[in-house]
Amino acid sequence: MPNSFSDINSEHILHEIESIITKDVEKKSCEDLGPLGIGAEKELITLKYLFMARKAITSYNFKDSSIFLYTAKTSLSSWREVCSNQTYPEKSNKNEEPVGPFVAIQNFFTGQERQAKNVKRANASPNNMQWLDKFLTNLTAKMTLYFMNILLEREKKIGGDSKTLWRKFSDDYNYHGLIRNFRGRSSAHSIALIYEISENVPFCQDGYSCEQSKEHLQNTISLLQEKNEKNQTPFTRSFPIHSFDKNTGCAYYFIQIDDHVMFVVTFTEKHSAPDNGTSEFIMTLANKLSGIDVLINLQRFGE
Repeated sequence: MPNSFSDINSEHILHEIESIITKDVEKKSCEDLGPLGIGAEKELITLKYLFMARKAITSYNFKDSSIFLYTAKTSLSSWREVCSNQTYPEKSNKNEEPVGPFVAIQNFFTGQERQAKNVKRANASPNNMQWLDKFLTNLTAKMTLYFMNILLEREKKIGGDSKTLWRKFSDDYNYHGLIRNFRGRSSAHSIALIYEISENVPFCQDGYSCEQSKEHLQNTISLLQEKNEKNQTPFTRSFPIHSFDKNTGCAYYFIQIDDHVMFVVTFTEKHSAPDNGTSEFIMTLANKLSGIDVLINLQRFGE
């Protein structure tokens, strides 16, 4: 099992999925297998667009991220509808809430399909569908955080705010709420995502930030651009890196989320040495944002 999505050859997976789908369409094998074949085709299409969405999100492409996530969601909903008429071991005897019609793309991020919180229901879906649903939720929450400034601006035009933007997510995936609460109890000066969006602009804060001040941005970028003796950036996904500036008294925690995205927490006092609570919070959030939790769930479903 790979440790992160960066260890997965996404292009190879997409090529293989596309090849299988093309052959099935030509031979009409999915149609011949009835609901089972249709389900298999929907599963492949959903997986294809989830990987495409993940690539678009990590490349900071808002338009493609929206389209691919929406397409994956509609495919998964269609597959769920097909499965509702089938019988399989995982299916519960309890009634499942009916799946409503597909929503418009603009409603996809507005929270109108709010997930019930703290309510446990018998899951009537097969394991592979449950995992794809978790993958979709993970990417949707990730995109909402990465493009929060864009989405929040649109949300405000219809009378909403950050709470309405995030209300469809469970507490585990309400990244903005988790970050806001941590900042409040830890007195962090700022918490931000910094994106490496192009070769001409090596690092750019152009998305989520818990505060608008950019007074520490130059110092942060300088630290990000430092190279170690092996000519590699000293930041990994395995554990947050702590850096203390004796001249300013500021401390910085860094961790790499994606190939081009860094998560940075800045303190202006009391952090000359690494703090375990801060490191644990960063690690937990990083595992969610990078998709490590999704891969762990895949392993569990496969057991």
